[in-house]
Amino acid sequence: MYNIRNATVNDLPVMLEQAKVFTKFYGLEWHEPSVATLLTTLINTGVVKIAFNNDVVMGAIGGIIVTNPWNTTQQVLQEMFWWVAEDYRGTSIGIRLLHSFENSFKGTTVLSILPQTPVKNDMLFKLGYSVKEYAFVKG
Repeated sequence: MYNIRNATVNDLPVMLEQAKVFTKFYGLEWHEPSVATLLTTLINTGVVKIAFNNDVVMGAIGGIIVTNPWNTTQQVLQEMFWWVAEDYRGTSIGIRLLHSFENSFKGTTVLSILPQTPVKNDMLFKLGYSVKEYAFVKG
């Protein structure tokens, strides 16, 4: 059976290992102090959920709560990472993490999804999401 809970700084070692995979995939230079600072900030001031099957990490999702620059009376939960361990892809754990993430914040949730993700746009549309912008990276 699995459990989804709020991440703590005690989860940093396993989250850092997964972040290495992400940064390599994204073509970023790995800098552990920066990633550790980011994850600690997200854990302490944002929303970070982590899923376990006994002691095995199944996945995690995290984001930061920011003020909407176009309407400063609103806050937005901006997802910064969402991953599921390879052994658990194709199961419901990714969507369960997303629901837990959304339920931790009342307001607008923004997802930034990599084009190669196995997450299907149709699933996100069914959950009420819509495409508002594409992000392009140079360099």
